[in-house]
Amino acid sequence: MAGVEDEDTGAFARLWHAIVDQTITEAAFVEMVIDARRSQSDYDGGIRLRRMVEPLLVRAQQAAQAPADLTMDDLVLVQRMVYGVVVTAHDDAEARRAAERVLQLIGPTDGDDGAS
Repeated sequence: MAGVEDEDTGAFARLWHAIVDQTITEAAFVEMVIDARRSQSDYDGGIRLRRMVEPLLVRAQQAAQAPADLTMDDLVLVQRMVYGVVVTAHDDAEARRAAERVLQLIGPTDGDDGAS
């Protein structure tokens, strides 16, 4: 994903929003990760995701653009929640509304008062 190595504090918000958007619009990418994790004993996607996101999260927190108490475990849980609402929604509109509500649970991630 382009721009994830940026030094600016907005990099976390851009990456997080891209991950969430991919989960909403292309849930199959999560299913591929789940399949890889279950079928490949050496799968390290979760570790690589954390290594990519965590430094950006810390930088955003230092700039007060993400909640100070937000952790990587929280983000992984929220992403799993978004996936859950997406695959159980009746249609795309319901999936997006439910996903936006899930995102509100973690608070703003880009320095404003919105959740996404």
